[in-house]
Amino acid sequence: MRKLYFVFLFIAIFFIYSCKSGSEPNESENIIIQPSASGGMYHSMILKSDGTLWGAGLNSNGQLGTGDKVDRATFVQVASDVIQVAAGGSHTIILKKDGTVWVTGLNSSGQLGTGDNVEKTSFTQVESNVKYIATANAYTFIIKNDGSLWATGANYGQFGNGSSGGSTNSFIQIATGVKQVALGHEHSIILKNDGSVWTSGNNDNGQLGMGDNTFRNTFTQATTGASFVAAGSKSSFVIKNNELYVTGYNVFGQLGIGDNTDRLSFQKITTISNVNSVYSANFGGSHTIIILTDGTIMVTGVNTFGQLGVGNKSDRNTFLLLSHTDVKAIGVGIFHSIMLKGSDWYTTGLNNNKQLGLGDTTDRVSFVKTNF
Repeated sequence: MRKLYFVFLFIAIFFIYSCKSGSEPNESENIIIQPSASGGMYHSMILKSDGTLWGAGLNSNGQLGTGDKVDRATFVQVASDVIQVAAGGSHTIILKKDGTVWVTGLNSSGQLGTGDNVEKTSFTQVESNVKYIATANAYTFIIKNDGSLWATGANYGQFGNGSSGGSTNSFIQIATGVKQVALGHEHSIILKNDGSVWTSGNNDNGQLGMGDNTFRNTFTQATTGASFVAAGSKSSFVIKNNELYVTGYNVFGQLGIGDNTDRLSFQKITTISNVNSVYSANFGGSHTIIILTDGTIMVTGVNTFGQLGVGNKSDRNTFLLLSHTDVKAIGVGIFHSIMLKGSDWYTTGLNNNKQLGLGDTTDRVSFVKTNF
């Protein structure tokens, strides 16, 4: 009888445990995916709200992750269960629902973080427990779930850990308490949990926002009260209370302040007060696009190939409001731009490597709807 009692007790405990385990929600399944886009040097990546990732354009280094090196003239699906994408010059980094990081493409500087310098043509897992990714031409940063910041690839001083020169091909920890990060060509900007902004790296154009041109290889506080940071190739952008502050390289008017003079410290754009997010080409390009809180967009900077989408190829040094509404996402490549308007994706600018995904190699000077 006693044995029978223990048998029934074991069955009851097992049943209760099984029901409890089965009823617990999977956190990864509850993630709401925000559609987004990211432009590389000559390739484009689009993330849909269903978690599917699509790519088009140059694939000579495997940056599309298709398992080959064949260029794509229209967007093709390359991954699923993705929640964030970051395109580098000739590589791509993605973050999946389960917190794993996957990489593909050029790896000559160790920017993929695979522990070697071998290029990849298919997405390869490198890290886990990650909540945010960012990449530039030759290096990559990730933020882990505990707020720690890790880096791999070429180090120009932007690692902020007191070193510069050389490279690493696996991720090393460089900071803590980080909420968001933005990467320029040779400088980095980190937004900490308390809203403070810290910068490190090359500063020849004032992109660190410190009031000088002094190079730094340790993170130094530049400003406070921020909610969003972004980086151009040699420029930096900060949003505070929906207001935009800019610093750095401005030869092509990419800061949108009405002239073409560099700034050494963050300057407020006084004519715009409802900025939601800002995007700029971070590895050689010089144009900037902002999404306003009402879903409209404004553009400024170089426009040699029509990347501003204004219908011509004239540069601008002040932000111009376009007629597009209900804009939900923007992606910026070196000389092209990607836009999600409503439920449709549009592209404009240089198309020499089919990066616009329109089925041809013709440049566009206005945003043109893609076929998917």
